[in-house]
Amino acid sequence: MNNKNILKLNKADKLIYKYANFIILFLFVMFLIFILAKTVFPSQFFTFSFANINSLKNTITDVAQGDNRINFYTSTPLKFSHVQIELELKESAPEIENKIITVQKSYKAFFYPETASLVNISDKEENSLVSIDDSVFIIGNKKKTPIDSTVTFESLGYSWDNLHLNTTDLSTYEKQKLANLDAAHPTGTILKTAEKSSYYFIEDYTKKRITNPSTESIKNSIFVEEKSLVTKELCTLEKKSLLNKKYSCTATLSQLAKLIGKDYRFVIDDLPADIKIEKINIEFKKSISQDNFKFFLGDLKKKILYRFGQGDE
Repeated sequence: MNNKNILKLNKADKLIYKYANFIILFLFVMFLIFILAKTVFPSQFFTFSFANINSLKNTITDVAQGDNRINFYTSTPLKFSHVQIELELKESAPEIENKIITVQKSYKAFFYPETASLVNISDKEENSLVSIDDSVFIIGNKKKTPIDSTVTFESLGYSWDNLHLNTTDLSTYEKQKLANLDAAHPTGTILKTAEKSSYYFIEDYTKKRITNPSTESIKNSIFVEEKSLVTKELCTLEKKSLLNKKYSCTATLSQLAKLIGKDYRFVIDDLPADIKIEKINIEFKKSISQDNFKFFLGDLKKKILYRFGQGDE
């Protein structure tokens, strides 16, 4: 080999080459750490545009505004440490500063208004769960609601032990909208409180306490918690900067994360009558902590066990 053709770097170029390699390696390591952090401590984003209320991009649901109040929901089976809520207004509104946002967690149906009690449900029909080929339906009251996935099935609080093969003709049943993670429990659902074993019958977007339930006849109740109705996290709206029309706050979820349910309810009271909200953005986040890392490892272990058929051991 002709050594005359080999280029040699001078001392200054060697130093530049060495630093360039170090920077590339550093950026690569930081990228890996960023990806790992996003995997172990993920976030989830929801949005709603008042300019396009029918847009498929709207993931905040059941938005209701009136009487100087607005409430809305997000649905997720994941557990998070805190949530950031942002309101984007059409024009700046100083009077919205310091307004309180209340956050609660349960199932949408448990937040329904309570109406007249039922002594029993002898004249009511409780929903049941049936399997038809590869599909699962909630059936009852001449309606059938297909469920889109196993995640939705479990997130709604249903038990696989209560699922049965269909043996009846469902051709006369009215097919309902596909139930996904945003779904609420339909009429015919029975909720059972974990603390007091109280029962509620869901009917036409209301809940009715059953004062004398025949527990032997109730086959498919969904567990809820009475404390979900009183447990709240609060945050106070602040303007993000002097120039924009965005107001936001962050609420911790330390109490709510432990509660049963997949639905987070957000309520803002005492809003100005002429307030014009253009967009709502919500981001759930997990803080980088030892507890959340342990939760990730535990969840990963559970998924691996289920993958190899050992989930019930």
